[in-house]
Amino acid sequence: MLEKVLVVGCLVFALAMLTSAAAKDFNDYVLEQIQKYPTDGSYTYEWSSYPGVTQDLIYQGQILVQGDPRHRSYCSGITFEVFFLAYQKYARDYKLAESIGNLNFAQMEFFRRAWYGTSGDRKTIKTALEAWKLGFELKDRADVRPGDFVQIWRHSGSGHTVIFLEWIKNTSNEISGMRYWSSNYGKGPSEAVEYFGTSGKTMIKEQTYCLRVIEPKDWWAAQK
Repeated sequence: MLEKVLVVGCLVFALAMLTSAAAKDFNDYVLEQIQKYPTDGSYTYEWSSYPGVTQDLIYQGQILVQGDPRHRSYCSGITFEVFFLAYQKYARDYKLAESIGNLNFAQMEFFRRAWYGTSGDRKTIKTALEAWKLGFELKDRADVRPGDFVQIWRHSGSGHTVIFLEWIKNTSNEISGMRYWSSNYGKGPSEAVEYFGTSGKTMIKEQTYCLRVIEPKDWWAAQK
């Protein structure tokens, strides 16, 4: 009798685990990943020539990007890191190939550079995801969900790569700003709020690109 109870218990637990995984989409994995970064000051922001990630990113058995030993990062590096690690965790849970979009090692490096905008391309993540058919731009801001990726540009000329959390609305219920997560100046991995405007450090509406990663399981299913 005890053995039957144990077997049933194990089956219920396994079913619960499968149901839990099946209920999660890629954005959920992104949001879970950003919660893993400490906010005690041990992870900091620094813009420099190094790749801007806090840990080694291993792809197909090789180091794709070498992490900073002092856990320093900047926006394009940390968002790429979150995307990369979330994708790997998703692939393990859904028992998919860990290769992102079937990219080989060299292609993955081109993808990373496009994500960073190293060529001077201002659309960065949009270019990377769309070029390899791994994601698409959300034209309607009402469709943007927590865990989507965003490239913003400001009237001052500076830019920022972030992970969307929510829209900030004014008293007329119009979108006036955004709350997001990224590696932020003076703080490192953290949340921040910015607003749209017409000058200075405010965001440019027409140059705010919101991107959705295609569900990896759907991507792989489409290749069959």
